[in-house]
Amino acid sequence: MAAMAAVFNLKQKLNLSGRKRAGLSTLLILCLLTCAPLALAHFRTDPNGLSRESAARVGLLLDSGLSKSTQAKVHIIFWLPRSPGRQWLEALPACWQWTETTSAPETQGPATVAGAATVTVAEERGILNLYQGLSAAAARIGGQAYLDERIAQPLDIFRYFSLLGVQPSQWAYSGTTFSLAGYCEGGVKPVRAGPDRINLQLLTRSHGGEGETVLAMPALLEEF
Repeated sequence: MAAMAAVFNLKQKLNLSGRKRAGLSTLLILCLLTCAPLALAHFRTDPNGLSRESAARVGLLLDSGLSKSTQAKVHIIFWLPRSPGRQWLEALPACWQWTETTSAPETQGPATVAGAATVTVAEERGILNLYQGLSAAAARIGGQAYLDERIAQPLDIFRYFSLLGVQPSQWAYSGTTFSLAGYCEGGVKPVRAGPDRINLQLLTRSHGGEGETVLAMPALLEEF
């Protein structure tokens, strides 16, 4: 609407008696009508992309159609109010590498359990379901689960958000690193980040034609 208002204001000021001015006005109008939609294009839902209803089954980085990588490193981190015990730990997927960090035994304080795995595109398709199941298990004992996936490639994170129809609520740029965070309807349980609720964060870094990208749900815990 702002672009159209500018067009109408411009028309009112034109001196229609001069051919040069008329030609210039036509050019300006065309520029306004062309550029305004392009400026918003990044954050419109792609009709061929992922709908809000299927956001809970979002393709991760390898399966997004934006990546050329064939492998990704995936981490699942649990923040728990106390050590979950041997039986809980033994129920975790055996093919992952798991480590537990606990408070001093006498304090019976919080514990962290972290798992890591390297996955292919085919294996990646089951990661979100695995994470949601583990997240529910953590919630039953008062904990929270975090997921992050990393690839050795810079990625168009604005495009990724656009495919999901997600409007970024937080963004940052520092040197060669971009970061976006937002809320994806139908996605994982959100957390508070300042005044905003977020459940999806993407960071990408590029240097000399190479780089890295990390996707985190609901937010990034470990250093990037």
